[in-house]
Amino acid sequence: MKRSLVRTREALATRVALHEQTELELVRSEERFRLAQGAARVGIYDLDVMTGTSTWSESLREIYGVDDADPAGYEEFLALVDARDRDGVREAVESALSTGAAFESEYRLCRPDGEVRWLFSRGRAFVDEHGRPARVMGAAMDITERKSAEGERASLEQQLRQGHKLEAVGRLAAGVAHDFNNLLFAIRGYGELAGSLLEAGEDAREEVAEIVRVADRAALLTRQLLAFSRRQVLQPEVLGLNDVVADMERLLKRMIGEDVGLDTVLAEEEVFVDGDRGQLEQVLVNLVVNAGDAMPLGGRVKLEVGSAIVGANQGLDLPPGRFALLAVSDTGCGMSPDTAARVFEPYFTTKSEGTGLGLATVKGIVQHGGGTISLDSEAGVGTTFKIYLPVACELAPVGRAAVAAA
Repeated sequence: MKRSLVRTREALATRVALHEQTELELVRSEERFRLAQGAARVGIYDLDVMTGTSTWSESLREIYGVDDADPAGYEEFLALVDARDRDGVREAVESALSTGAAFESEYRLCRPDGEVRWLFSRGRAFVDEHGRPARVMGAAMDITERKSAEGERASLEQQLRQGHKLEAVGRLAAGVAHDFNNLLFAIRGYGELAGSLLEAGEDAREEVAEIVRVADRAALLTRQLLAFSRRQVLQPEVLGLNDVVADMERLLKRMIGEDVGLDTVLAEEEVFVDGDRGQLEQVLVNLVVNAGDAMPLGGRVKLEVGSAIVGANQGLDLPPGRFALLAVSDTGCGMSPDTAARVFEPYFTTKSEGTGLGLATVKGIVQHGGGTISLDSEAGVGTTFKIYLPVACELAPVGRAAVAAA
């Protein structure tokens, strides 16, 4: 009997000791959890929707800067949210309550001491057996330092972008000044020469023609700048590509010089597009003049009008279907793969002079019209640009169909 009583007392003492040890471990675990929450600037909350009261962890109270003795309820919590973010937070919580789903939100907190902090909250809503909102449990993290770092990085990136813009504007200004200076020098030189010839009673028509040619290039440069800055007034209309090319042929021949021949191949039947005539002419001038510049020792430029059936597997970033086609080819020096990959970049140029806006402007005009431009070039062989534009309407006459090269 005594032995049984002793064993019972020993077992009870062991259970009491284990219970005390468990309680001690629980206290230590809770302390570690609180320390971890405080270190991570994370707090947890449990909102009873029916009573409107909530239980907050100590770390969450520290984040919000509220009195430890008075747990904040739902409305008190919303009152602390910055007015700019309050509606978004309320909508996220109430939407989750209606479905019993998870939610998250990012918002600014206005602490009672006036300090503003950024918080990220994630939680889950629970409904009772009748589908009515019951509880919301979740955690909130202080992300003020992260947002501050993001803001500083965004500011640095903006400063960097602004620096790049200023650098680009500087290159543009230098290129424009150089181009215009050369053009004015040529106009003045031919003008003086024409004046001298006229005084001597000689024929000055060739010099006057050169003045007109240089003036045309000056006008082209102005149109490039206007188009690039999007200050050009557009006048969209239905245009026949054959008509546009035929009207431009004489000017294009004059602009590329006597050592370069121009061959135009028109569509058998007119191909119609929607666009601004001035911009389309600018595209032609840019491409043809560039082709002429690629052949300083002479050569031939081919300007072709037609239509193309674009397939889904041709990599042209266009929907399958029929498109108007403008192709400009030359027998010039061609391009290396590295140069071809950059020719449409604004301010990029391989010339010793120039703005580098020509092909960037062409691409912008074509894309604005719903089309695309492709490039095929080989060093020492030549270059071909192909422009694909949406046809104006299916009722327009069908021109020569040329399946686009992949």
